[in-house]
Amino acid sequence: MGLIDSYRFVPRERFKRSREYEILPDGYFDLAFLLSDLTCRIFLGPYTQKTSVPLGHFELIIVHFRVGRMPNFTNISPCELVNTMIELPHIYDLDSDTIGDWLLRRNTTDLRKRLLEKILSNVNVSRILSDRTYENAIALIDARDGQIQVGELARILNVSNRALERKFKHILGIPPKKIC
Repeated sequence: MGLIDSYRFVPRERFKRSREYEILPDGYFDLAFLLSDLTCRIFLGPYTQKTSVPLGHFELIIVHFRVGRMPNFTNISPCELVNTMIELPHIYDLDSDTIGDWLLRRNTTDLRKRLLEKILSNVNVSRILSDRTYENAIALIDARDGQIQVGELARILNVSNRALERKFKHILGIPPKKIC
């Protein structure tokens, strides 16, 4: 099972002064690239509430990770990432401006997807894949397209609702109900 669910590409509009991109509260982790000719800013975060990102003259590229798959890009606890926009100065050994230059040189969405997939192929998912109960819960949620109640999920996995919630909060920063 892959790490990436989808991509979103919001092109730059050179003449509009004020524009925003609305992030809907889905609990998925997103890696966002705000890209201009001069700079690239990279943000990471999951959202459980509607959030607006001011775009200005930036182009926006979002990598939307699969349900429950939180890449380990930083030493920050997943709980601290929820509903925030943590700026990443680099991804692994690549600084944000180098990534921005590479993205700008690739002028099609397909070329940009391939570049991002190559960069993200080194993602350390050990933080989320280290707990068997969590892995099984994510697989069930994914298999049922989120159409499962937390109580039923806990019963199937033979854990209490509270234990399941603690696992999700510790590993992902978001309770299982938000993921479902």
